[in-house]
Amino acid sequence: MKTVNDVLYPIDAALAWAALLFKLPSLRRGRREPAGVALCLAFAFIATTFTLVIPPVYATVDDLIGTKNIAVLISQCCVICYTVSIQLMLLFWAYPATDAWRRARWRLIVGVLVLPCMVTLFLLADANDQRTRDFVAHYAGLPVYSVYLLLYLSAYMVGRVDIIRLGLHYAPVAGRPWLRRGLYLTCVGGTLGLVYGVARAADIVGARLGADPHQWEILAQVGAGGGVIFTITGLTIPTWGPYVSRALRWLRRHHDYRSLYPLWHALVTASPQIALDPPRSRRLDHWDPRDLQFRLTRRVVEIRDGMLGLRPYFDDNVATIARSLGEQAGIEGDDLVAAIEASLLRSALDSMAAGESMQPRRAADHEPTGAEDVVGETAYLVKVAHAFDVSPIVATAVRTADSRRRTAANAASSRSTR
Repeated sequence: MKTVNDVLYPIDAALAWAALLFKLPSLRRGRREPAGVALCLAFAFIATTFTLVIPPVYATVDDLIGTKNIAVLISQCCVICYTVSIQLMLLFWAYPATDAWRRARWRLIVGVLVLPCMVTLFLLADANDQRTRDFVAHYAGLPVYSVYLLLYLSAYMVGRVDIIRLGLHYAPVAGRPWLRRGLYLTCVGGTLGLVYGVARAADIVGARLGADPHQWEILAQVGAGGGVIFTITGLTIPTWGPYVSRALRWLRRHHDYRSLYPLWHALVTASPQIALDPPRSRRLDHWDPRDLQFRLTRRVVEIRDGMLGLRPYFDDNVATIARSLGEQAGIEGDDLVAAIEASLLRSALDSMAAGESMQPRRAADHEPTGAEDVVGETAYLVKVAHAFDVSPIVATAVRTADSRRRTAANAASSRSTR
């Protein structure tokens, strides 16, 4: 029967090999820093570990070497080496080289001492029935293997706790945001590793008490497999995370650029002289391959130029009505200001298109609003553009003000004819 080993462990192995291939070029390009070497070793060890415990690979390795369950011994020795490698990497990240080597010494000594003891105890355990999916749970009750497992878990758990401690100590002072996030993810991976360790310790105790360790085998497998996914992500994210930030910034700029189009197009149509380039179809405009940051900045400037040109057409009544409608709808802050400005712009564009006379006295009554920096200004104008394009408050304010203006004009006309 297939278990988590058949699904999660191949994923872990693939991720670890990919991470190793991803990081190896950095060693070839420049000076081989101890932290970089330790990181590559960690990926190599954990990739080997999870490759060996994939059931078909497990059986093949046993057949090639001629010893039943030898794949388990190799994989668990690799786990110890992987744990020590991450400890060394974190030490070289957190401390100067001399201090890091001093702190690394006892960790290396523990690793060197534990591995031969593990090999000796494993070979003495007489675990000769091949178990490709539940080896530990099946043999946890064997006296010699229990000692082996206790030694392995002690080294593993101490290493996991040390990784979590180092990660939590260094993360708050890490200068780069993605390095800080990576360290926290590594700590999450270490915590899931502790779940694996506790489940394996329960195998020893449970077997002694007559319980069936298979009942919680899923916890050990998910703790090991899930912990490695978080750890690999955390250890590689400082390298590829900035590219994610760059992509997110591009997507945000592209979203803002597209969002500004309705307002920009309306203003350019009314005042073509404000545009560096003539307007095009919305689809062609959205996928212009030229520098997006320049085009976005240019669009913000052109919108502001167009808004300044419309100020003489602003109608105070429109602003009053829009404010009242917005407050009734529960809108406040920048959203309310944006809705008012969008209403003024819509009304001004209608007045300009109808050939109505300008009202210079009102230009000074409506000082430009927005932010002092380009990012804040862009965010504010996106709100204005959205309200201009879809807000019912804008349409209602303009329609109401226009109706009142016509009513007032008709009343004035009636008085003048009497």
